[in-house]
Amino acid sequence: MADARQSIWHQTDQINMSVQMADISVDGFAAARALKINCNLKNIARGQCAVTIRPIDDKPIDAPDTIMADSKGGGQLHIFVDRPLMTAELSVSDTYFDRLTRHMSKASNRPMELVLTLETALAVSIDGDLSIDSEAIITITDISVTIPVK
Repeated sequence: MADARQSIWHQTDQINMSVQMADISVDGFAAARALKINCNLKNIARGQCAVTIRPIDDKPIDAPDTIMADSKGGGQLHIFVDRPLMTAELSVSDTYFDRLTRHMSKASNRPMELVLTLETALAVSIDGDLSIDSEAIITITDISVTIPVK
């Protein structure tokens, strides 16, 4: 039965995670802020993801369009082939970062959840095994955060 289950694969463009620990770091004299989050993967078996979220300045109205300079932000997911670990680096608007950290600071008994939407879909078995032949860096197109309030 296990062999038949492992042969059933589907494509997913989302990584679902449950937050285990989150810290804000303030680095250097420039006080560069970063939200560092350790997560367990929910839709991929036996894995973890170290997520780093950094704020970027909200784009002034007269600023030229440049990558990562708009309020959407963006990021990359690095998937390792030799260990059950992923790393995600994201940039979000300063406003989004402040709102996120403010809401996260409110205590809750339930874990916060993150969903990263990817530009490229991944092959995952029905048992949650990820099919990947080599390390991959995939563009993150969106982030969704669920913060329990009660």
